[in-house]
Amino acid sequence: MKTRSFGERLDEKSAQALFANYLRERYHCNPAMAEAIFRDALFVRTLLDPTAREDGQVVRYFPKATESAGKPLPDCAYVAVRLTVYAPGDDEFLARYGPKALRQRKITRADQCLYNPEDVDRYIYDYHRVVELVQEGRTVAQISFLTNLRQHLVRQHIALWKTFDSMRSQEALSQAQT
Repeated sequence: MKTRSFGERLDEKSAQALFANYLRERYHCNPAMAEAIFRDALFVRTLLDPTAREDGQVVRYFPKATESAGKPLPDCAYVAVRLTVYAPGDDEFLARYGPKALRQRKITRADQCLYNPEDVDRYIYDYHRVVELVQEGRTVAQISFLTNLRQHLVRQHIALWKTFDSMRSQEALSQAQT
């Protein structure tokens, strides 16, 4: 029995192969004609929408980072995000490093697509606001209400702040001893 590689099996499911099969079945085109029509269609798609997804990518819609936590999803504004599920070289990477490493590679790739500098700025702003309110003596519930953040996120910010504060104290103590 002939075994096909991951890449060969995936190629059969590519947009090109699916479109070519459709043209052959529906219009009785030969494979060369179907491939030529596919290339022309791809060219037109690129002209009309240069941000369109490529093979191995999916487009998903997520609420904008500026939406407040807890807002009902139907009321949120959304943004399209292009995620690369399969990229050239993934099959070789899988064969060399295994499925766990490939999974981590895909997660890293998704993180690079999803992080927006505005989101990072907002996270830092929220962190500093939580620290200010903790230093004023506010409770987690009060901070959650005032910042419009969920309580678990407020607790995460507080834990992070305590960790940093502890590290600063230890560093200052070690410098004082030397």
